[in-house]
Amino acid sequence: MSISRFSDGGNREVVNCEIRHGVFGQFCFWPTRHFRPGWDRMHSHSPVWRIAAALLLGWFCRRGSGGGRRAGPAGGARIAGRAGVAGRAGVAGRAGVGVALLLGALLLGPGAGCQFIPIADYDRDDDGLIDVATLEQLYSIRYDLDGNGAVDDVAYLEVYLTAYFEAPGGMGCPSSGCMGYELVRSLDFNAATAYGGYAVRSEWTEGRGWSPIGNGVAPYTGVFQGNGHTVANLYINRPDAGSVGLFGGSAGAVSELGLTDVLVIAHNEAGGLVGWNNGDIRNCYSTGVIEAGQNVGGLVGSNHEEGVIADSYSGAQIAADGITGGLVGYNEGGIIRDSYYGGTLFASNTGGGVVGTTLGGVIERSRFSGVLHCSGRVCG
Repeated sequence: MSISRFSDGGNREVVNCEIRHGVFGQFCFWPTRHFRPGWDRMHSHSPVWRIAAALLLGWFCRRGSGGGRRAGPAGGARIAGRAGVAGRAGVAGRAGVGVALLLGALLLGPGAGCQFIPIADYDRDDDGLIDVATLEQLYSIRYDLDGNGAVDDVAYLEVYLTAYFEAPGGMGCPSSGCMGYELVRSLDFNAATAYGGYAVRSEWTEGRGWSPIGNGVAPYTGVFQGNGHTVANLYINRPDAGSVGLFGGSAGAVSELGLTDVLVIAHNEAGGLVGWNNGDIRNCYSTGVIEAGQNVGGLVGSNHEEGVIADSYSGAQIAADGITGGLVGYNEGGIIRDSYYGGTLFASNTGGGVVGTTLGGVIERSRFSGVLHCSGRVCG
C-alpha cells in the first residue's frame, strides 16, 4: 500500500491516512486526528460540511491508498475508524470508496472515517542513530543503554515513549537497525525551547539535578554522536554519589560533543562528560565547575583499560580532596592522546595537569596549559 508522507516541522513524519480493508473494498475513515498531534479534534454537525469533507477525503485518501505520488513505509500503520461502514455502503471495489465515505459521514457523523495517524521517523538521515532534539529525549537514553531503539526493561517503555511518542518499531532506523543516538541541535537546560513541553524542568536545574546516564556497573554501550552541538548548563548536585557526569558510565563511543557551563558536585569518579569511562571519547570538551572528592577530572573521572580519549580538552575549574586531573582524574590502563587541559585546578592531595594518577596505559601528545594550585603531597 502506498502511503503519502508529510513532515510536521519537527523530527517526525506523518502518514496521511489509513485504509480499512473489507469484503466490499477499501475504505478510508473520517479524520479524528490531523497531521500534528495535539491539534484539536474537528467537530461539525453540519450535513453540508459532512458531505463536502467526505468527498474531499474520498479523493485524498484514494490517492494515499493507491495513487500517492511519494511512497513511504507502511510499518507501524494501525487500522482506525468504526466497523460497519463497508456494510452500510454495499458496494464493491475501489469504486465504492466515495459512496462509503458519503454514507459514513451522513449516517455516522464526525468520528467515522479516515484517521490521520502520525508515524514518527526518529532517524531521518538513516544513519542508524536516533535523533535527540529535546532534553527529555536525552534523558530517555538511560532506558536504552545499548542504543538499539528498544528499552532494556519494558517497565520503562511508557516513560521512554513520552519522549519518543508515536515511535514505530525500529524508530525509523534502516534495516540494519539502530546503534545509538545523535544530537540534532544544541540544548540548554536553562532554555524552555530545549524541552519537549517548552518549559524548564526544575528537577534538572535545582535540587539534586540531572541523574547521570548509566554507571560503572551498567554503562552506556551505544554510539552517541554530538555532531558539533553542545549541552549547556548541566547541573548535578549529588555529593554522595559516584560515577557522575552527563554520562555516569560509558563503554560506548561518544564524539563531537561540548559540555558548556556545567556545575557538577559529586563524591567520586566525576567528570563533566563521563564519570566512569571504558569506551571511546573523541573531539569532546567541557567547561564550567566540578567539585568532588576522589578521581575527579574536567572531562572524565576515571579512564579504564578499553578507554580511549583523543582530540579532546577541558577548561573547567576543578576542586577536589583526592586524586584530581585536569582532563582525567585516574587513568587505569587507558589511552589519552592529543588532548589538553586549560582551566584552573585546586588539588588538596594528588593533582596533575592532564591526569591525576595513571596506572599503566598510554598518554601521548597531551599537555597542560592552565593553572594548578596543589597543597597535596604529589603535584605535577
